[in-house]
Amino acid sequence: MEKHGKTPEVVAAHDNIETKQVYRVLNGEHSSTISVIYAFAKGLGVKPMELFDIEYQEI
Repeated sequence: MEKHGKTPEVVAAHDNIETKQVYRVLNGEHSSTISVIYAFAKGLGVKPMELFDIEYQEI
């Protein structure tokens, strides 16, 4: 969200999900479903797969 300059409120409003649900997912208190991932991506204006584009670092 920071990368795209959007707040949890903006992401939630874009696809009619509750702001508290966004915070629960971000804090690891709620598991993400495909519909939530899609809503996040839509709110951020990115493809859902971009949410999983993370760098892997071996320990």
